[in-house]
Amino acid sequence: VSRIERSQGVDSPRLAMPLLTLASVLKQAQRSDDADAVFERAIALTRKSFGPKHYLLGTLLSRQANLRLSQRRPQEALALFTAAESALDEDDLERGNLLTARGRTYVELERYEEGERDLRAAFEFRRKSMGEDAGITWYSASQWGVALRESGRLGEAEKIQRQALPPASRDEHKRDVDERERGQDDRRLQIPLRTVAMTGPAA
Repeated sequence: VSRIERSQGVDSPRLAMPLLTLASVLKQAQRSDDADAVFERAIALTRKSFGPKHYLLGTLLSRQANLRLSQRRPQEALALFTAAESALDEDDLERGNLLTARGRTYVELERYEEGERDLRAAFEFRRKSMGEDAGITWYSASQWGVALRESGRLGEAEKIQRQALPPASRDEHKRDVDERERGQDDRRLQIPLRTVAMTGPAA
């Protein structure tokens, strides 16, 4: 940051990404106030340099929202997530992180319908952008299932949780189900056969 400030000035657009990194490091070090100040500077710089709709602005606002969550200020976090969503394009990858974090926040606040909506959208977004078998897609399906379960929609939750299994596990789960179903069919067949054996053939 200091090198760019000396060579290109304190308002250089090139500062935005290093400031994002610095804020994230400060957050990890639990220096929340310092991280927040860096986020504010980076957000103001990005708005001035790139305007109100830019993936970097959306990312900064989303990450600042996560900082608010760590500070136990969920309502402020929700407002920042909404602002971040407006700054992002439909296909920006940060959208998946935003929807997941906001959806989980709604669930924690017992706003289950809104949480389910965001977590379903996160799953659909990642399935489209990352692929059906990507690990992050399984994770999103799992989070969506949690929201469904918390809202009492247990049947739907179970179905979605099965989708959250990795491909090999899904195949194993299907085999287990098939084997159980075949076992039930075998037992159904055994009942009349035992009956015939006990009573003998009809005269």
